Amino acid sequence: MKSLKLLQKQGQFLKKQQQFINKGIYLFSATQQQQQQQNLNEEQTNQSIKIDRYSMTPHEYYITQGNAMERPFTGKTWYIQDVGYYHCTVCESKLFSFDQKVQNNTGMATFWNHIEGAVKTQDVPQDEAHENCKPNLVNVHQVQEQEENQNQQNKEYKQCLCSKCNSHLGLVFSDGGPPTFLRYSINSASAKFVLKEHWQDPNELKKQKNDKNQKQK
Repeated sequence: MKSLKLLQKQGQFLKKQQQFINKGIYLFSATQQQQQQQNLNEEQTNQSIKIDRYSMTPHEYYITQGNAMERPFTGKTWYIQDVGYYHCTVCESKLFSFDQKVQNNTGMATFWNHIEGAVKTQDVPQDEAHENCKPNLVNVHQVQEQEENQNQQNKEYKQCLCSKCNSHLGLVFSDGGPPTFLRYSINSASAKFVLKEHWQDPNELKKQKNDKNQKQK
């Protein structure tokens, strides 16, 4: 009898163990399917955005689709300090906020971070970098050489892309300040500046609120 009960308990244990295994396989399969569906949705989103070269200037098209970089101090956004957002030239996605911008002497629009999910990075493709660039442009590898010659130290860098349409934005270096320690160097032809409407300074709003509370007293 004891042997029979022991066998029954072992059978129940093995049955429960198999149920746990099946449940784990199901959860893994479901997670894998969700990831595949997410990747498929991203691919469909990217494919649905058709790059219309005639909606851009030749300069904008060459930079956003040809992985080129503007020469320092030749762009239109590196000196801007107004309140607003920087949008992708190709798909109009909001990429960077004015409070993420850093003023420095690189001659490029520089940011310490981007709007969440708006920008992605990848290794710079060697075969896609332009060897013969226009007079006011350089390729991404020439930018790295200039950075090294100027600072006499090697910096890690990657290509910066719009997450929505995969257009080339610029480069991101690992020599930035806190909290991210990153430096996004962005072409003005890739990210156009749009003023933020109806924006008020937080300090001014706080002052107005305090004045209102005092009047009510």
